[in-house]
Amino acid sequence: MSNDTLSRRGFLFGATAAAACGVTRAAGVNGAEGRDAALSVFLSDIHIAKPGLDTIWGKQPSYQNAMLSKTVDEILAMRPLPARAVCFGDVALWFGWSGDYEIAASILSRLEKAGIELYMTTGNHDHRVGMFKYFPRQRELTPVAGRTVSVVDLGTADLLLMDSLNEGSPKEGANNPVGGAMDDAQADWLKAEAKRRKRPFFVGAHHSHNDLNGCRVIHELVKQPLFSGWVHGHDHTWSNDLIIESYASRRIVRRAVLPSTGWWGDIGYATMRTYADRAELKLVQRDFYFPHPLKEGEQRPKLWDDIIAEKRGAYCVFRFG
Repeated sequence: MSNDTLSRRGFLFGATAAAACGVTRAAGVNGAEGRDAALSVFLSDIHIAKPGLDTIWGKQPSYQNAMLSKTVDEILAMRPLPARAVCFGDVALWFGWSGDYEIAASILSRLEKAGIELYMTTGNHDHRVGMFKYFPRQRELTPVAGRTVSVVDLGTADLLLMDSLNEGSPKEGANNPVGGAMDDAQADWLKAEAKRRKRPFFVGAHHSHNDLNGCRVIHELVKQPLFSGWVHGHDHTWSNDLIIESYASRRIVRRAVLPSTGWWGDIGYATMRTYADRAELKLVQRDFYFPHPLKEGEQRPKLWDDIIAEKRGAYCVFRFG
């Protein structure tokens, strides 16, 4: 089976799964515009590229651009529409070139034109200058100057979307460290904001809480009873596990890792629906390939299909309170 064939099948499966999110109209649905206030779409590691740009790693490939376009088609076909879409970083392919962001903005702007709010943060392949230039709303939203931080209303909970980019140089084309970081200004804001929360909240970033260059903010978060989970990208592999505050307290929260929307690994996105007592994060798996889609005539490894079959319908539940 060719990779193109599987991608089409994955797209059809994803469209069915996405439509299923809106079979029952929730109480939060805006009847006029058909947007569901309790429904969000989470994208990550879209790695959009200006095609053919010469870099130290060779010419930039652009197959992932078409994958993002198909994903946007799929989101716009949901009924009701999600109220918002959140991108968890690595918007640019490798080095944060302006051309990468220009193409990403042109594709993602279709969501905003449909009335879907768009929130963005940076990953290790990004540069903030390009992000703010082509996604200027993020500069207006951020409560931490110079960082892509947002407070996102998820319906019955909130997402504190943080900026974990450890930027080696602000110039486009520079190669950043792979690992993440959180500067003191962000960490202080997050700790204070967590204490001010009046309803359940998540923390999101490109990187895991374990990959923040010595920042141990997670120890403060898990002490907050309204902290409900950490969601991130970076690993390109859907998974979830547990963060344990202490054995004595029985305090456990979940961590979830998002797929890549089109670069390599688990290919897809996730939907989150919030309720009064919980949030459900569901995987929409559209494909799997590594390290890139198959070329014409290549035999598809059976393991790739096994991975898709094993993860089909995967979800996790975050309990509030």
